[in-house]
Amino acid sequence: MKSDAERGLVGAWARRARLDAGYTSAERAVEAATAAGIHVTVPYLRGIEAGTNRAGKGLLRELGTLYGSEPPVSAPAPVVPPELIAEIRDAVAAGVARGVAQVLAELGSPGGQPPPRRPRRQ
Repeated sequence: MKSDAERGLVGAWARRARLDAGYTSAERAVEAATAAGIHVTVPYLRGIEAGTNRAGKGLLRELGTLYGSEPPVSAPAPVVPPELIAEIRDAVAAGVARGVAQVLAELGSPGGQPPPRRPRRQ
């Protein structure tokens, strides 16, 4: 059986909410959903719970109403450690500096000889 981490945020919620609502099987949940006017199939619901099918916000809200549980809005944004942010900032700055130096070298120094002209196409 998959762990909650393997199911993902939505899949773990869908399975836990269904079980907490007393629907011991996906089939029973789909029967109740159909009676409530919610269009979902057993394979699709199982896929949502397994984390292999994506569900739209509307379907998640409807399932949440059926289950009496608020669906997750979205996955939390990953936290980037400050050290990594500083490392990325330094790498970008170094890359920009190399690029500027290359452009200046190609243009030549101010007041110096202009770069050679490219031959025109004939």
